[in-house]
Amino acid sequence: MSNVKKNLVYNSIYQIAIMILPLITAPYISRVIGAEGVGIYSYNYSVALYFVYFATLGIVNYGNRMISKSSDNEDEKNKYFSSIYSFQVIVSCMVFLIYLLYIVFFVDTDKTIPLIMIFHVCSSIFDVSWFFFGMQEFKITSIRQLIIRIVTFLSIFIFVKNSSDLWIYTLIMSLGYFISALTLWIIVWKKVKWIKTTRKEILKHLKPCIILFIPVIATSVYRIMDKIMIGNICDMKQVGYYENAEKLILVTLGIIGAFATVIMPKISNLLANKKLVEANNLFDKSMEYSLLIGMAIAFGIASTSNEFIPIFFGEEFKPSINISIALCLTVPFITWSTIVRNLYLIPYEKDFIYVKSVIIGALLNIIMNFIFIPKFGAFGAIFGTWCAEISLAVYQTFKVRKQLRLKKYLQEFFIFAVFGTIMYIIVRQISGVFTEDIINLVFEIMIGAFVYILLSIVYLIYTNNLDFKNILIKAKIIKGENNI
Repeated sequence: MSNVKKNLVYNSIYQIAIMILPLITAPYISRVIGAEGVGIYSYNYSVALYFVYFATLGIVNYGNRMISKSSDNEDEKNKYFSSIYSFQVIVSCMVFLIYLLYIVFFVDTDKTIPLIMIFHVCSSIFDVSWFFFGMQEFKITSIRQLIIRIVTFLSIFIFVKNSSDLWIYTLIMSLGYFISALTLWIIVWKKVKWIKTTRKEILKHLKPCIILFIPVIATSVYRIMDKIMIGNICDMKQVGYYENAEKLILVTLGIIGAFATVIMPKISNLLANKKLVEANNLFDKSMEYSLLIGMAIAFGIASTSNEFIPIFFGEEFKPSINISIALCLTVPFITWSTIVRNLYLIPYEKDFIYVKSVIIGALLNIIMNFIFIPKFGAFGAIFGTWCAEISLAVYQTFKVRKQLRLKKYLQEFFIFAVFGTIMYIIVRQISGVFTEDIINLVFEIMIGAFVYILLSIVYLIYTNNLDFKNILIKAKIIKGENNI
């Protein structure tokens, strides 16, 4: 098995696990701590996450790129790791102190939850996952983080028993992030040699990290700021409704993120070795498969939300249904922009296009939030998210339209959207066939998956997709040329 395939397998296993585990704990947590408890945790986690973003300052993407380019040169690899991590420690420690000041001077209510979040903020000092991503060694990070996730998952059921245990839930989650970052250091010293670095070498990373940080913080405006604004303008219950609706989308989109994370260093390495044709072919394949998965996620969630959310999160979260369905519209655009950004803009170092696109999206999101959240509560945040995600994808694509096979990608976008629409119509038509809600939901999921997969297989065969054809040959479903 090739290195890329191994990395994809390991990272996919991890992403599927972190997709399934929160979905298992979510019904329990939603019922135990309620919509308000979910909202309080989500609000404080969002604030802490902002500090984590400032602490890492674009280092995840930048470090990944620089390590992947120098992975074949031991001296360069050691030099980049030492200087980049030194920069990370300095910035993270400064941000950590600012977070303490935030708790002391700006938190007027109970400080317990923000104080416990200190572990999460502190994890940014030790997180060197970017190094392993750049080295294309996903087995190490995936297995270790998976073990920690499982321990975290079990701890929630063991220790969180009622609404007063919100602080315990927060502690379990925060410690999970902290320990996950620490465990990487057991391995990192075997992979790299520390080199004494100068102030000049450290500071040279400031500009490129800030450039890559701007889109991270701008993107967070319509991924995280939504919940902070809902909490301040409305109440914590509204935050809870939005959190669980969005959770369904973001957790499943982790598959796309995992795929892009695995492929990005590979494309960067191909470009560094002047293998442009291979890099472009890999991008083409990535876009097609990501759109296939993205449309399945969007229309799959939209078609089953009416039944899924009350069963899964409880009757208290029925307001999340319409929010979830509306957010599904953003999934195809998030998928598109994720691939363009991670597999073209960042590897080709077109950082300013990336920066401008997310700034435009962030500004649109903030304006829409101020207009619609006071009127419609949590549902009002959706208008801003729509504007942000669609403008992001459109702007990025427009700026590199001459370098991409745009006609091909738009055709695939439209075809998979049609398949998703057909699946949606069929699922909604069969809704209510069974009187038992859970049986009805399982039936909907099975029929929907069957329809979408069948249509996709027919399309891949019709377009003579070579990767899919090779899978069929290996499975002995069809005969290869040598067997005819």
